[in-house]
Amino acid sequence: DWAIEELKKYLGDRVQVTHGRALSLPAIEAWARMLKKRDGLDFLFIDYDQKIVLNTDRYTPEWKAIQNAFIRLDDLTKELQFCCIIFAQVNREGEISASHRAIFSTDTVISFERHPTYGPVLWAKKNRHGIKGEAVIVDYSEANSRIREIERIRIEDVKPETDSKQKKRVEIKGIQNAIERWL
Repeated sequence: DWAIEELKKYLGDRVQVTHGRALSLPAIEAWARMLKKRDGLDFLFIDYDQKIVLNTDRYTPEWKAIQNAFIRLDDLTKELQFCCIIFAQVNREGEISASHRAIFSTDTVISFERHPTYGPVLWAKKNRHGIKGEAVIVDYSEANSRIREIERIRIEDVKPETDSKQKKRVEIKGIQNAIERWL
């Protein structure tokens, strides 16, 4: 909670935060539409994919509901022209815990992990609008969760080891263009 409060102090009215409760997809869509109309929404962060309330039944298992949610969010980002960043946990093998099909509709998948050669990196595992395998070596402080960029590199087909404290993947939709517009 202190990190969110610090972010709100830094960004002021440019950041809106829910109070940590799970939201349905229609609620997320309505909130995004309201923020876009009122404040000119540029980024929407969803922390994390398992906090999206999904409607599942025997015809729509969880993996399909997550895939449908990602597709609907992708359509919404295109319609309203903003960037949606969805955080997701990974399993022991370093793969996103949800179905692999959930990432099909995403533009970019960035993994924050400990690489055996480079140490902590932000690594573009999937990059529909850029170069696959690009990574940024970072200085990561566990004490305050701050990340500072050190060097941009290219990683070729090396499967990194994952550190349990860094097992988060970030799914980013259209981040490059959105950041350029925002800055």
